[in-house]
This record gives sequence, C-alpha cells and structure tokens, in this order.
Amino acid sequence: MALPKLGITNSYFTEQAREYAKRLGVKLWDRDALIEKMANVNAAQTIKVNDHEPVGEVDAATVPTAFYTKQ
Repeated sequence: MALPKLGITNSYFTEQAREYAKRLGVKLWDRDALIEKMANVNAAQTIKVNDHEPVGEVDAATVPTAFYTKQ
C-alpha cells in the first residue's frame, strides 16, 4: 500500500506551491492545518490521561521515516 503524499509547513504555501502539489496529488498541511491536527492529537491524549491510561512520549526511532526527514 502506498503512503499518501503530504507536504507540511509551519508557515503557508505559495499559490505556485499549491498548484504544483495539486498537479502531483500531494496533500498540503499549512500552519492552520498543522495546528488543528496537533490539537486533535493533544485532545486525544488528554482524554487518555483523564481516563488514567498512561500516555508516553514518542520515541523518534519508532516513527516511520515517511513522516519526517532525518538531518
């Protein structure tokens, strides 16, 4: 199964970048989308904490490299 193509920025994409991504089938998450996604994750973790389920930190070694670029 192919992983989705996703471009993420903590800023905003130019019109040219949005058009190019559309042609390539790349979904873009700009600053607003990223904040929304992070808020959803934080809300889910808060619910688990309130339900007394332990929520640990994510070990970077367990995150698939498709989600970030190693530097």
